[in-house]
This record gives sequence, C-alpha cells and structure tokens, in this order.
Amino acid sequence: MKKKILYSVIAITLIGVLVYAYMQMSGNTVHKQRAKESLETFLQETYPDMEYEIKHVGYGWTDVTYEFEVVRKDSLAVETTYTFYVSGMEPYEVFSDTIRGTNIDK
Repeated sequence: MKKKILYSVIAITLIGVLVYAYMQMSGNTVHKQRAKESLETFLQETYPDMEYEIKHVGYGWTDVTYEFEVVRKDSLAVETTYTFYVSGMEPYEVFSDTIRGTNIDK
C-alpha cells in the first residue's frame, strides 16, 4: 500500500514538472491572448485606418516575448507582412513597431 502511494506521488510530481516545463517553453495561453489583445489595441490606436490580420504567433522563451506576424492589406489587395514583438509579461507592451520603421524613410 505504501509503495502505491509513493509511486503515485512520484508520477504526479513528474507530470507536474513536465507540464511546468512545457508551459515555460511554449508560452502560457492566457499570456498569449493578453499580448495579442495588447497588440490589437496598439494597432487600433496607432494605425486606425489600417486593415490587418494577425497570422502567426511565436514565443521566445529565452526573453519571454511573443512574435506576431501582422499582414497588412492594401486597397490593391497587396499583402505586406510586418513582425511585432510583444512582452510576454505584465505590462504587455509592444517592443518593436516595424510599420513605423519601414515608413520612417518615406
């Protein structure tokens, strides 16, 4: 009976460690959603007349940032992809505005 309890505790601990490691490496879904909402708010405030779609989300576990690919659609149906980096922790702020960076020379 004691062996069953010991094995159960070891199995639960191992599962807990694996789930924690997975969450650290792939990003928390709640934080990902909050970072996406922060990016959408930033885009609506900064570029209110722009049509966009957020396509791809990546997670950088070493620096705790989310990488979003934003596709901008023109009136001529030309799609341009911009990359935005958003903090993965509170406050969820946009680190890089590549639309501003590409338009600064124009």
